[in-house]
Amino acid sequence: AEKRDGLEAFAEEAEYEEQEEEEDEALNSRLQPWMSWSLDIWDYSTSAMAQFFADGLVRLGLVTYFSLRTVSLKEFFHRVDSSYHLTNPFHNMYHAVHVFQSCFLVLYKYGCREHLTELDQFTLLIAALCHDIDHRGVNNTFLIAAQDDLALTYNDQSVLENHHCAHTFKLLTANPTCDFRISLTEEQRLDFRKTFIAAVLATDMAYHIKKLTKLKDRASSDDPISVQNNSDRLLLVESILHSADVNNPVMPEPFYMKWAGLIVEEFNGQVDRERAENIPITTFMDARDELARTKMQIGFVEYVALPQWRSLAALLPALRELQVQGEANYEQWKKEKETLERAIQIKEEGGAVVLPLPSNFNFTLKTVLELRRRAHPQEPSSRVKPLTYDTDDEEDAMQTRPPMHQSVTITPEQVARATKKMTIMESAESISATESPTEPSHKHGVHFSADSASSSRRATAFAGSAREAARRSRELVDRPQSAPNGPQPIPLKETVDEDDEVPQGRRRSQPRTSKTATVSRLGYSESPGDETDEDEGSPTMRGVDVRRRSVSGNYVSHFQMPAQISTQGHEVIDALRRDTHPHYYSP
Repeated sequence: AEKRDGLEAFAEEAEYEEQEEEEDEALNSRLQPWMSWSLDIWDYSTSAMAQFFADGLVRLGLVTYFSLRTVSLKEFFHRVDSSYHLTNPFHNMYHAVHVFQSCFLVLYKYGCREHLTELDQFTLLIAALCHDIDHRGVNNTFLIAAQDDLALTYNDQSVLENHHCAHTFKLLTANPTCDFRISLTEEQRLDFRKTFIAAVLATDMAYHIKKLTKLKDRASSDDPISVQNNSDRLLLVESILHSADVNNPVMPEPFYMKWAGLIVEEFNGQVDRERAENIPITTFMDARDELARTKMQIGFVEYVALPQWRSLAALLPALRELQVQGEANYEQWKKEKETLERAIQIKEEGGAVVLPLPSNFNFTLKTVLELRRRAHPQEPSSRVKPLTYDTDDEEDAMQTRPPMHQSVTITPEQVARATKKMTIMESAESISATESPTEPSHKHGVHFSADSASSSRRATAFAGSAREAARRSRELVDRPQSAPNGPQPIPLKETVDEDDEVPQGRRRSQPRTSKTATVSRLGYSESPGDETDEDEGSPTMRGVDVRRRSVSGNYVSHFQMPAQISTQGHEVIDALRRDTHPHYYSP
């Protein structure tokens, strides 16, 4: 029996190993196209990119280490995808996946993961995917000059980068089914957030020189990188992400030229908007001809991309081959610049240009969308991503934020929210402000007596505030009461009868007209056995008596507030203030 059990266990183990080998072969097969810098990423569908995202984490052992679910990871990928905007020529989901792939290659193919913990690697890859999420197609300079709501929110400091971080964490919090943070310990969650924010903020070009100087200083040190050194690990994560973000110049030439064409198109689009909105022009982005665009690329490679990759390669020698490719691309750009300048000189001298002129910026957003239609044959041709905003009231944001490069569509969540608001408004249809030549007959309402324009403003203001009061009142009624069978609060009531004594300092308007705002569905009812006020012929209000007075101290009217809602009556207070201070508010 023991021998039989041993043979069965051996057979199960062999079967398990065979299954693992098959899964590993399938994983290698799926990853094989992504293991090269010669990647034509626009040929891949969204589902293929989502599969690569999950496979990359599996290959690095992070899925097993953190007990992650590939289904949740793919859901997270698709939600991130919905937050990128295809109407951006460059800063869209293709760029995000490209940066993710670059970071994955640096970690896996070039062995840089030996210097980082598993949490560092995981944070770096998530930051790579989300580092430009919800990008608006313009840079921080534009948003600050236009006084965009994002610039106002983040006080002109790393506007887009701060927004990318906030948007990512809001997305995770709003979608628990794909929130991978539940697999992390509390300490890991804190470290993840800290490293993620630092890495994404490091992609702000405003800090490029500062971060590059720090990287150069560390690369010139004789001390090796230590995984035990928190500063070394954080610097490495920031530097790898920033390098991957500007990695186009270290790609093979055909693929680099495609990215160059897209970034030029996006830059030109920003300049067009700057002119249309009378914002100072970003001069280096206004490149409209081949020579100007070539010079722009030379400047970017010479002052940004190559220094970054040279310093990173000095720190991680395995990356030197990328530096070599970048140097070759730089020399090619300079040759093409000389060719274009020579052609212009010949033309100015009246000669015929017979030189083959370079044309490197023909890959545009239109081409990308055509390739996407081929990769997604079932997807509508007019696909536009829904936008999300940081403000609590997204409907207001939709009205106040000017469109960037994208067309705005209303999401199902916004439709549901608007429907809920409409339901509340319909339930408060009885709240009205109507003018009547005679005294209105109402039982539970607020009565204003005046014949001036200020009376109309008061009635309108109170009616608007009463809508919100109706909503809060319904919530209060739905709340369980400590004494269900006890007395119920009585509706708000304010009246001034013809026979009432007119207080000193108050003058009745002549002729007598009325502005009324009635509330019939506040959800309150009179308690049985209420005492009756002999003077007014109405139930005595169980609550707090408040004398409404203006700043000048003149008596305005008598108002009674039920004690049960006195702590939630800021809507009523606001309405009273509008009544007593009409000159503070526009009609």
